[in-house]
Amino acid sequence: MPTIALGAAAPALAASPCSCTPNGCPSMGFGGALDGNGWKLSTVGTFTGGTTRYSGTYAPSTGGNASCNSVTGGTGGGSISGAIVMEGDPTAAGASITYSKSVCLQAGRTYTFTWNWNSFNANNRSMFLDAQLTSCSGTVVATAAQVQALGRTTNNRGSRMLTVTPTATSLYTFEFIGTFGTTPAYDSACNRYANDIGFTAPLCSGG
Repeated sequence: MPTIALGAAAPALAASPCSCTPNGCPSMGFGGALDGNGWKLSTVGTFTGGTTRYSGTYAPSTGGNASCNSVTGGTGGGSISGAIVMEGDPTAAGASITYSKSVCLQAGRTYTFTWNWNSFNANNRSMFLDAQLTSCSGTVVATAAQVQALGRTTNNRGSRMLTVTPTATSLYTFEFIGTFGTTPAYDSACNRYANDIGFTAPLCSGG
């Protein structure tokens, strides 16, 4: 009786790196620590000292740096709880700080993310905080209004919101991105001191 050779089974298809199973709103808490609960810190450029920390309560200093300028922050920053604080002092132009988390979102559902922020504004260099959601391929699909901690001004605080209705069920990346003013020149310690911005974990609704 002739032997009949059977073909090998077709290999299983690998799951897409973008695929996920959504389960309502993603968990967005910071986990009580820097890089907790899936959040990740990355930087571009060089800084004097550390760039980012977790703080159980963040209240910007009401004073200033008298050796650099005559500005004091004042009490307008108030305090926020469970905050990530970006406080890096870049040594050259083009520096940035990114704090990000991968989230699974469902197509056709509307998600709203809200958070509070406050800032120390008395240093010479401005700092800016953007928040955005990017697709798995890196396309920006939603943004929030920018926070501006302008140099040599008084401390401030507020809230921000980002709303998105995804067109695809997929992994997305929620990002906080800190950047810095292009002036003054980086020619002294005082001019390298940048303002600081703290922000709470986004609260998600909808989904």
